[in-house]
Amino acid sequence: MAWESKLRSCGLEMTATPPIPDAIPPAKAILAVAGGRVRPEVAAEKSARGLRILDEHWKVLHAKLASHTGEFLIILWGPGSMEAGWFQVTERNDPLGLPSRVASVIGRPEFCCLSLDNKTLYAVTVEEDEYWIVTHQFS
Repeated sequence: MAWESKLRSCGLEMTATPPIPDAIPPAKAILAVAGGRVRPEVAAEKSARGLRILDEHWKVLHAKLASHTGEFLIILWGPGSMEAGWFQVTERNDPLGLPSRVASVIGRPEFCCLSLDNKTLYAVTVEEDEYWIVTHQFS
C-alpha cells in the first residue's frame, strides 16, 4: 500500500506531498527522538489499554502540534518511510485516536510528527515492553 493510501486509511487528509520545502530532514528528526538518552513524555504498557492511553494523550499533543489550520507533518514508520519523507496532513475527524488508527493500518502505533514551523516534534514509538510518546523542541 502506498504511503498516501496508508495516510488516508489513518483518517488523515494530505494537504501537500513530499518533498516539503523547508522541513527538517527526516533523519535529523529521527535522531532527536531515538537513542539512549531519550526519555518518554508518556509511557504506557504494550497492550490494548496502553494504546488507549496513547490515544488520550494524542488529542492534547495534537493541539500543541497542529497549525491554526490543523495541519502538521507526519512520517509513518516502515520500510522506505525516510526516503518518502514528510507528508503535510490534517485530521479528517476528531484527532482522538491517531495512535490506534495508525496501528490498525501499519500494525503498530509508530509515527513521527512535526509542526509546520519545524519547532515541535512528537514521535510515537514501540519499545520492548512499552509504547512511548517522545517529544523534542528544536530551537
